Amino acid sequence: MKMYLIAILLLMICLVLTSCTINGTQLITKQLQPTELIKIYNTNPPNLAARSRCPSSPSIRIVNAEINDQDYTVYTWWPTEAYITPKNLVDDIIIYMSDAFNRTGIKTDQNSSKIIQVSMEKLTSWYTMLNYSANTQLKIMLPEKKYTKIYEHSDTTPKSVPMAIAYTIHEITWKVINDPFLQDYILCTNEGTKDESPIGETALDILKKRYVNGEITKDEFEQMKKDIQ
Repeated sequence: MKMYLIAILLLMICLVLTSCTINGTQLITKQLQPTELIKIYNTNPPNLAARSRCPSSPSIRIVNAEINDQDYTVYTWWPTEAYITPKNLVDDIIIYMSDAFNRTGIKTDQNSSKIIQVSMEKLTSWYTMLNYSANTQLKIMLPEKKYTKIYEHSDTTPKSVPMAIAYTIHEITWKVINDPFLQDYILCTNEGTKDESPIGETALDILKKRYVNGEITKDEFEQMKKDIQ
């Protein structure tokens, strides 16, 4: 009996001393549940399709522009180490974004001429004071407009690192959707004007113009203003 207890003790010591490496990409994907995250953040998807000036139903093609297919560590808290594969995670982010755009009436179509490229700029996570935190930066590009912007969000939760990262992806997704410049592009509301925003004109300037022109409601204005700041 004594030898049995010693064996169990040695096994437990080995387990503690052995680091645990996990696939964070899969765990993050499991947390990307649109309906649940929309409820948590009280997200109100706008009806973008109703404001479209495109000759046909508005649609987009979201393309994975990430080239890094090597594993990289995003979280280490002994004895656990979590890694992601950026290219694979962007694939999952695109699926999440596609669902979000569909909720606004914008369909994702592989044949659409409106192209949005997505890549991973940066992803970090850490543990502090019984909370898990994450910071995510995604690069969004519109090749047709020669437009590039980095969208960033940080979040914290007591649940887990994958959940914290999922929170940041959700918030970034809706920052992208509520970006006035991207909306102009997707909804063809800037057709016949310069491809790029006028010099010095910010996303907030465009948003204010829409509100003044009655294109969006006060609630939509306040929500979109919050998202782009």
